[in-house]
Amino acid sequence: MPTSTVEDYLQLIYKMVQEHRPVLASRLAERLGVSLPTVLGTLQRMTRDGLVESDEKRQIALTARGLGLAESMVRRQRLAERF
Repeated sequence: MPTSTVEDYLQLIYKMVQEHRPVLASRLAERLGVSLPTVLGTLQRMTRDGLVESDEKRQIALTARGLGLAESMVRRQRLAERF
């Protein structure tokens, strides 16, 4: 089970991908209101755990596992909002 911090990152990355925005560490830091080194450390742990990956342009993408977790969290959040 991911920590609340990892959940926040997963949801934000998922949202940015859905909006067709490039996901970069600097943009995550800006949107989350934290420092770039904090984001890089969290992304490193998420990569280790198989939740995200990055390409040669340093764009971040969800892995199949990360996407599954993000979609599950978004679904739960939407259901909770309906009730």
